[in-house]
Amino acid sequence: MEKLDGVESTRVSLARDEAVVVYDPVRVTPEQMVEAIHSGTPYQASVVSVGDVEPIADGETDCLFLGFLCD
Repeated sequence: MEKLDGVESTRVSLARDEAVVVYDPVRVTPEQMVEAIHSGTPYQASVVSVGDVEPIADGETDCLFLGFLCD
């Protein structure tokens, strides 16, 4: 997913079935990130919550919390 334009960083915990993604909401949407997971991995993902985080560099960023399950 970090290959998507606008994704700044990801932190995945397979043990907790969750991921945290810091991204630029102008360049990528939560729906695009979920679709990238569905099409490129054996996991099914859904958005748990979205919140603001401190800006990275000069852009605005949001934080996305994903929950996922392996097919």
